Amino acid sequence: MKKFFLIILFFLISSCSGGSDSGSKSNEKKLVNISGIVLLEDNCFFDFDPKGVSRGTNNGYDNAQYIISPSNTGGYVNSISDQTDWYLFNSDQKIDIKFTADAGINAYIGRTPYFMSQFSQIAKDSGRYYIKIKAEKGRGTYLLNIIESSRKILSEKSDFVPGEVIVKLKKNIFRKKGSDFKSGDIVLKKKYTDFSVYKVTGKNLLSYDRDSLKKKTIEIISRLNENEMVEYAEPNYIRKLFYNPDDYYYNNENYLWNLHLIDVPYGWNISRGNDVIVAVLDSGIIAHEDLPQSRLVDGYDFIDDDKNPEDEIFSFHGIHVAGIIGAEMDNYIGIAGVAPSCFIMPVRVAGYSGIESVDIAAGIRFAAGLANVSGEIPAKKADIINMSFGGFDFSYTEKDAVDEAFAQGVILVASSGNDGENIKNYPAAYDKVVAVSSVGESGSIESYSNYGDFITLSAPGGSEDIINSSVVSLYGPEKDDYSYMGGTSIAAPHVSGIFALMKSVKNDLDGQSIFNLIANNSLTIDKGEAGFDEYYGFGLINAKKALSSIGDYTPWGKLTVFLKDFENNIVSEDFCVKINSGKYSFSFKNIKEGKYFIMAGFDLNSDGDFEDTGEIFSVSDIFSVEKNIVIKDLFLSF
Repeated sequence: MKKFFLIILFFLISSCSGGSDSGSKSNEKKLVNISGIVLLEDNCFFDFDPKGVSRGTNNGYDNAQYIISPSNTGGYVNSISDQTDWYLFNSDQKIDIKFTADAGINAYIGRTPYFMSQFSQIAKDSGRYYIKIKAEKGRGTYLLNIIESSRKILSEKSDFVPGEVIVKLKKNIFRKKGSDFKSGDIVLKKKYTDFSVYKVTGKNLLSYDRDSLKKKTIEIISRLNENEMVEYAEPNYIRKLFYNPDDYYYNNENYLWNLHLIDVPYGWNISRGNDVIVAVLDSGIIAHEDLPQSRLVDGYDFIDDDKNPEDEIFSFHGIHVAGIIGAEMDNYIGIAGVAPSCFIMPVRVAGYSGIESVDIAAGIRFAAGLANVSGEIPAKKADIINMSFGGFDFSYTEKDAVDEAFAQGVILVASSGNDGENIKNYPAAYDKVVAVSSVGESGSIESYSNYGDFITLSAPGGSEDIINSSVVSLYGPEKDDYSYMGGTSIAAPHVSGIFALMKSVKNDLDGQSIFNLIANNSLTIDKGEAGFDEYYGFGLINAKKALSSIGDYTPWGKLTVFLKDFENNIVSEDFCVKINSGKYSFSFKNIKEGKYFIMAGFDLNSDGDFEDTGEIFSVSDIFSVEKNIVIKDLFLSF
């Protein structure tokens, strides 16, 4: 498939030599270096093992390649040596799937790898799916398109702020003079980076009870979503913290059962989480002896709109979660966190009434180093974001923030919920978030833990019935307080801590790499039914296995760059090196002065071009080279 961009910016950089002496030959061509950057759109994926390259394998369901929704995926199969490619994805919305391939290549889809049906291009409900691409005969390339297609149905039973509406306008839309998406029903309350919050207004508003105001709010949202200027309008949903507080039983000899269950002490022999920043979006923190100030980086309070993210509701939920992730080690007091040398970024998003979608979105953007309503950006973005809270309703406001953070390479982790039901909780159920269920001391799933096809993996959360089988961590109000808590809120930070241990060892680890490692059975010990199941996800996380299995699961396959001369001959070829999520470098050394152009793309079947199904490329203008040159912003996209 022939697709390309012609966007290129280049800057001439002076070569390191000084002026030439009078005896130099004026007609002698110098040798120069050409280097640059290729940027890959974050919804582009390519087969792990196209022809001639193998950066991993996706030939079976137990090592399926993880992709996201929506996305475009190109690949190559042949009926002899690479007959099947397996993919796995989890969509948080209804989807359409389209498949284009060379003759003899078919696609199969199923909720499990054991019950697959031949692909039909019809809409699918949200959830987790396996896709198998098979070369029945011959060989060739293919393109898989996953498109989100649904619009959610609003309910008055949902938990949201009555009388508040979140509105995101479409970008670059032409507005006729005097046109407006608003009416007399709403007035602006607060403008955020990508959206605004409006308050419902009206003559008889004071006479409305809570249910009537919620009904009016939904009516206004439904009308706004029909406006051509509006990308989406939705309620300001309220999330809750997921925990079951217990009394303080610090002296119990088994208080570190949770760390031993997932082999964290083994992990400490390899990594302590040095230089990794974990953002804790929660109730804020308090000063504590086991989490010194030197281990905290600048955070923010999105409830009081200031730079002091202290826990003012005195739930001590945030400090408990932060302690599980990174409490100090070898200091003769308290406990030890999973990643005892990581940095904690406290971001307060929980107030007395719960956690609102607008604050969650702002907190995610802040932690990811993105522009947000506070006007503040941390000196260094967080590597991992932990979210131990949730609610039942899908929010486009939250999902946009999750997607933007994921595109920055941030790893997002959230708790599945404590309702003990097959019901999705958000943000855990967004497809780019690692959703964590909870096990007890025996390693078995706890009855309070939510389950379903959105679960990614499980971790220790403790029992709600046995106090000393919950998890001990930092507490308050005093700086030397400790307490037990249980719940999926407690399970999530164990996962965030192990990811911090991994990130400290392999700095280019990002969210997409994490999902591929999980799908390849590299981070977990299988529990429950073989393979994926709705209670444990892909299994119980294990620090020993995770730190022993960090490999190259880069989801970009065979990214090739050609340097061509004025007559379209290939002068040199380079395979790109990953810098970070979606960003890759290339270089050509000792090139003669002359006229050239750059062509970058994916040659899935190694036939020397980028024009087959599932392939993309970008080409630059022709340029003259007399000095070293750096090429930037060469974009690849379907």
